[in-house]
Amino acid sequence: MKTKIIPVILALIAGLITCIVSFMNRVSPRKFVMALLAVVLIFLVIGFVWKIILDRSFPPPKEPEDEELLESDAENAEEEEEEASQEPVEIVGDGENENG
Repeated sequence: MKTKIIPVILALIAGLITCIVSFMNRVSPRKFVMALLAVVLIFLVIGFVWKIILDRSFPPPKEPEDEELLESDAENAEEEEEEASQEPVEIVGDGENENG
């Protein structure tokens, strides 16, 4: 589960709602900025807590494909070794010694 983006999205949505409500109520700019800053920081922290809870509740699944690939690679390597040991070895040369 991809939870990296949850805190940012939650903070942005909360900030958007704060902006809309503040403009509708004609809040002064100073109060608007202070409220927006507080809301964004609070919901960012809430988002991080939510992300941590989700990460611990739903751990990433183990991929059985990787284990199967490792097993099949090991089996293939064993088969190749057996085939190599069963093949006859040819000795190439004229049978004379290099020194003599």
